[in-house]
Amino acid sequence: MPTDPIAEAFALDFGRAALSVSTATDRASRYFSEPVLFCQECIRWPEGYTLADYQEDIMERLVTEFRVASRGPRGYGKSATFALLIIWFAITRELAGIPWKIVTTAGAWAQLEDYLWPEVHIWVSRIRWDVLGMEPWREDRELLKLGIQLRHGSAIAANPAVSARIEGGHAAQFLYVFDEAKLIPSTTWDSAEGSAASATGGRELRWLAQSSGGDADGRFFEICSGRVRRWFPKHVTKEEAIEAGRISAAWAEDMLDLWGEESPAYQNHVLGNFATTGGRNTVIRLADVERAIDRWRAWARAGMVAPGLEPILGVDVGTGNLDRDPATIAHLRGDIFTGIDVHRFADKYPDMELAGIVSGLLHAGGVAVVDAIGMGSGVVSRLRELERRVVPFVAGAGSAERDISGAYGFLNLRAQAWWRFREALADQECTLALPDDPVLTGELIAPTWKTTSSSRIQVESKADIAARLQKVESRRLLNEGGSTNRADAVIQAHYGRNAQTELDANAVRTVPAETGEIPRFGW
Repeated sequence: MPTDPIAEAFALDFGRAALSVSTATDRASRYFSEPVLFCQECIRWPEGYTLADYQEDIMERLVTEFRVASRGPRGYGKSATFALLIIWFAITRELAGIPWKIVTTAGAWAQLEDYLWPEVHIWVSRIRWDVLGMEPWREDRELLKLGIQLRHGSAIAANPAVSARIEGGHAAQFLYVFDEAKLIPSTTWDSAEGSAASATGGRELRWLAQSSGGDADGRFFEICSGRVRRWFPKHVTKEEAIEAGRISAAWAEDMLDLWGEESPAYQNHVLGNFATTGGRNTVIRLADVERAIDRWRAWARAGMVAPGLEPILGVDVGTGNLDRDPATIAHLRGDIFTGIDVHRFADKYPDMELAGIVSGLLHAGGVAVVDAIGMGSGVVSRLRELERRVVPFVAGAGSAERDISGAYGFLNLRAQAWWRFREALADQECTLALPDDPVLTGELIAPTWKTTSSSRIQVESKADIAARLQKVESRRLLNEGGSTNRADAVIQAHYGRNAQTELDANAVRTVPAETGEIPRFGW
C-alpha cells in the first residue's frame, strides 16, 4: 500500500485535464487526503449549515483507516456524507490524473435512485468551481442521473444483486459506497471483498458503509460489532445528531411515545442500535419490513396504479371508540397494501357504522376478513345480510397447518396468520409492498414468539406486547390502546388472500384448495 499516493501518481505519465499541470497539481496536493478541508473551501454551504463533528470524523477516518462502517439515527446526515465524499474523491483523483472508480450500491435500488444520487446532484450544484479552477460538470455529460463520467474515471450505481457490477473495480484509486448497508446481503459484501483482495501493487481501495440501526444479524451488524477485521466502526448517537441539528429532540420524543423505548423500531431508527427486543425470537424482522416498504415506494414512484384485482380488506374491529382502540382497515390489491384507514366513532357501539363503511368499500367486489370476536361478530353478521363476501377471523381458533419447514404447528389461528406473513416477507422473491407508516412498522416488529411443549408456535399476546413496550393510555402522540391494530389488519388481509378455511365462533371447516390459486370467497 503506497504511503504517498500523490507522489507515485504524479510520477506516472497520465494525461492532465484542461487545467495547467501546476494548477491541477496544487489543487490535488491540497485536497487529495483532506476531504474536510475540501468541503470547507470548495463547497458553498447553506446559511447556518456545516459539517457535523461526526461527519468530519467519518471523512478523516476514511482517509486513515480506509474502511469505515457508520450507523446512527435516521436522518443523521449519511446521504450528505456519502455525496460529499463521492464528489471529493472524484475531483481530487481526476485532478491528480489517476485512474479512479467509485461503485455505489444499497440494500434496494430505490435508495440509490431516490436518495443517494439526487443528494450528489444537490451538492454538485454547490461546488465552488472557481476555487478548483475547473469547468462545472454538465448534466448528462459529466454528471449523469446515477453516476459521474470524467476523463480518468467514473462513478456508477450498481445493483447489489448483480455481482459483476460490484466486482468491476479496476483502478488505481477505488471507493466503495454502501448505503443502507444493513439491508445489503452477504453475497454482495463477498463480491466486493473479491475486488478488495486485489488491491495490491500501488492500488488503494476505500470503503464507506452507512446505515440506520437494523436487525442484530448480517454482515453490517458483524462489522459494527467489531467482529470483522480491518474495519473502523462508528456509532453516531441520538444526542450527537440532535446537537448537530440533523434530527430534532421533539421528533425523538415523539418516536419514543409512539414505539416505546424497548421497541426495535425505536432502538433502530432513533438510537441507531441493532434490535435486541425479542432477538431471534422476533416474529417479523425489521429488515424484511423495510424491503417491503422499499417496494411500496417504487410502486408510489410509478404512479400508484392499483393492480386490477378485487380488494381484500383486513378489518381489525377494536372497540372503534374515540378514546381508544380504533377500528382499522388494511387495503390489499394483489401484492400491494394500498393503504390503511383508521376509524374512530362517537357512538359507543359503532359496529353497524363500521359495517356500512366496509360494505361501501366492497360495492364493486372483493372480500373482507373481519376480526369476528366481540363487536366484530355484529360486523360479520351485517355484512352477510348485505350479501358482501366476508371471512370471519377468530384469532383463538385452532390450526391444523404447519410452518414451511414442517417442523412446527401453530397454537392458534393468530399464530398461523402472523407466521405465514413472516414467511412471505422473508422469501427472497417476495413482492409484497407495505406503506411507509411508522406506526405499522413498530407494530409489525413488536411481537415475539416461542414454542410450546407440543412443538407449536405461540405468538406473544396483545396484552403482553402492550405491557412489555409500556404502551399505556397516557401516551400523548397517538393513542391506539396499546394494540397492534394496523399490523393485525394487514395480517388478516394477507390471510384472506391465502385462506383455505372458513372460520366462525363454533366450527372450523376446511375448504379444498384444488387449483392452488388464490381462492374466491362466496360465503
